[in-house]
Amino acid sequence: MKTLRPLLTLLFLACTFALLSPADAAAQGTPLPEDERPYQYVEQMPEFNGGSEAFTNFLYDSLTYPPEAIVAKQTGVARVRFIVRPDGTIRDAQTLTKMGYGLDEEAVRLVKLTSGHWKPGSQNGKLVHVAMDVTIDFSRKAPFEVPKQDPKQNRKAKKQKN
Repeated sequence: MKTLRPLLTLLFLACTFALLSPADAAAQGTPLPEDERPYQYVEQMPEFNGGSEAFTNFLYDSLTYPPEAIVAKQTGVARVRFIVRPDGTIRDAQTLTKMGYGLDEEAVRLVKLTSGHWKPGSQNGKLVHVAMDVTIDFSRKAPFEVPKQDPKQNRKAKKQKN
């Protein structure tokens, strides 16, 4: 028992110091400083260098269809939210849709690739953080035949549900 006491004391002290040491602010849920809180709408919204058409082309030229999605013939539209920083880089990219088959991860990867290619947003003449949402339609680059949906069928199905 005497040989265990020093080990237990050491273990207790190590655990105590680990619990008392300051953790990362994000991990503690500490709010962001006011100058880093993202705006939803600003006077001048961020813009991808070259405009929206260049953004779309960049995304679809860079898209790698996930193998799992190919096997499952899975497609869909991903919605990704991210923040454009005042230096034109991206942070906090995350999907708002959950499609699976690697499509969510690919959508986030694509958005992260655009980091540094943005003209930042501004409010009252000051560059600010701005939250953005984009959609990525995987059916546009699907390496398999995507069945066309008849809009009339969709309306009929919705009416039957109600």
